[in-house]
Amino acid sequence: MTVNLRYHLLIGRGYARTIGELAESLSLPRRVIEEAVQQSRLDGIPIVSGSEGLWIAASATEAREASEALRRRAITQLLTARALRRSAERMEAPGQIPLPLGRVA
Repeated sequence: MTVNLRYHLLIGRGYARTIGELAESLSLPRRVIEEAVQQSRLDGIPIVSGSEGLWIAASATEAREASEALRRRAITQLLTARALRRSAERMEAPGQIPLPLGRVA
């Protein structure tokens, strides 16, 4: 299902809508809205987000700041993924002692 968020979001932080609000008003699952946000951004619509929700950037500066925030988050996720991959490799190494399955105090 394709959702064109261009008709459901307004320009400016003061008009922000949450994913939950959009999902409810459009009678769609949150995941469909999240996919629509991603696709809209890829299509060139400058949808930005903050604690208030989602809105269309009012300026290039606002879009650039949102871009940098997403970039920082992506870098953090990549670092975390690499750390987990390295942990898995160590766990698979010959002679590795298994991790305890219970809660660590």
